[in-house]
Formats: sequence, C-alpha cells, structure tokens
Amino acid sequence: MKTGGHYILSVIILFISSVLFAQQPEQAILFSNGRFITGNNVSKNIFKREGLEKAGFGKQYFVAVQFSALPSGQLREKLKKAGVALHAYLPGNAYLATINNDFNFALAGAFNISSVNTIPAFYKIDPELINYKPAGNKPNEKKIAVNYYPSVDRKIVLEQLRKAGAIITPTKFDNGNIIFIQAGMAVINTIAELPFISAVQLQSITDKPLNYNDIGAHGISGLNALNGKNLNGNGVTIGI
Repeated sequence: MKTGGHYILSVIILFISSVLFAQQPEQAILFSNGRFITGNNVSKNIFKREGLEKAGFGKQYFVAVQFSALPSGQLREKLKKAGVALHAYLPGNAYLATINNDFNFALAGAFNISSVNTIPAFYKIDPELINYKPAGNKPNEKKIAVNYYPSVDRKIVLEQLRKAGAIITPTKFDNGNIIFIQAGMAVINTIAELPFISAVQLQSITDKPLNYNDIGAHGISGLNALNGKNLNGNGVTIGI
C-alpha cells in the first residue's frame, strides 16, 4: 500500500510539473526588428529537416540555434565535432550557426538544443533601412553593410550579392564578415533571403573626432599628453 502511495504521488508530481512547463512562455530570440518565437521545435519533438530548406546553401544550413541553457566551452567543442559551428550570440540563449547537412538532427536534444530555425528575412533587415533614402555620395552618408556567416567564402558572397543586383562599395574595411553595398529596397529584400546573410544594416564608416566632453569622460587626456603616454592614434584604425 505504501508503494502504491508513492507511485500515485509520483504521478501527481509529474502531472503538475508537466502543466507548469506547458504554462511557461517560450523564450524568444531578440532581433532589432522584434521577438522571434522559435516554437521549441526540437524539445517538443516537432522539428522537421524539411523546414530548413530555405536555410540551405552548398553543404550547410545557416540557422539560429537556441539552447535550453547557454552551452559550455566543452559542449561547443562537441557540437563542432558533430558538425555544428556556433557564431554570433543572439539574445535568448541562441546563436547564429552553420550545420553540416549530414548532421544527425535526432541528436540535437542531447546537445541541449531546444530549437533550430531558419531566420526569416524580415529579422535580418535593419529597421532604419525601411525608410532610408540615400542622398548621393556624400562623405558622411551611412553605408549599407551586409554581414554574412564566417563559414562562407567571401568570393562566393560577393558573387551572390552582385547577382542579386547590389553594387559593391569599396571601403578601407575589407576584413571581417562584412561587405558594403549600394542597393534599393527590392535588392535588399532579395539579399536578406540569401541563407548565408545574417544582417543588412546601415552603418557609418566616416571618422568622427571626439569632442571635449568625450575626451574628459574617457580619460583620453592622460593618454595623449606629451608628458604622459603621448598616444594620439595616428596611423591606427579600430572598430567597435
């Protein structure tokens, strides 16, 4: 009788836990354009590889991977060996990621993955671009920056951008996973649909001198003083 009581109690606890879990709101991935609800498709056993069709290019899928908890360095290494490379962090326990198309998605849950999603093009586009109208080639004009996944060869990205109708804008920033372009909204929408593109945004690349208040707030006077470090930044380019 005692054993039966424990069994009934265990069933009740399991039922209550299930109800509480079902009532918990799903954690969204936060983009500048809003909250993307992933649906927890892996943890709910509703994931289908066919849903990643638009995320495929070459032999990889370019996706957003969300975890039930942030992965440790050790888990990241295991993922990499299994064919999942994590890139930029996305608020909401998620990362931009590339997944080899031979990855066994049945093992995703074992890596604490709660969802794997194709990122809709809408979430890749900077809200400022919606109403942006370029005013010509003014020096202080913002440029359209296209960010891409680091696992893709830059030459392939350039080829695909030109094919989409973009005009490549040469700048002094030719390193990293970013390419500057000129394009209208129709072309921007086409580019955002490319699987390996992670973001299309406005970005200023002109030099902006620090004003008096900035110098004081950042303690720069102590660095560029002649009787101090005498550091003035000449010949140095930095990115923030």
